[in-house]
Amino acid sequence: MRICITGGLGVIGTSITRAIIGNGMRPVVLSRHKDFSLLPDCDGAFDYFPCDIQDSERVNEIFRREKIDRLIHAAAITMALSEQDPVEAVR
Repeated sequence: MRICITGGLGVIGTSITRAIIGNGMRPVVLSRHKDFSLLPDCDGAFDYFPCDIQDSERVNEIFRREKIDRLIHAAAITMALSEQDPVEAVR
């Protein structure tokens, strides 16, 4: 089974990414920012794709190419940024 985690490098997403890796799977991680600092021990254990989930063409391209079976959605705009631009946070 091929699992994709949106926001897989964020605070919540890294816990999910780590759990899936711990279960012997290699997840696909989508994130706008390439920051592996919360997963230093998992380098090479997941496939990373830079992607903003608002870019539906890119998301669909990744899903087709990687043959994604399941999606775990953990992408979000952080609290400080969501207060600055609530419309963008909801989008």
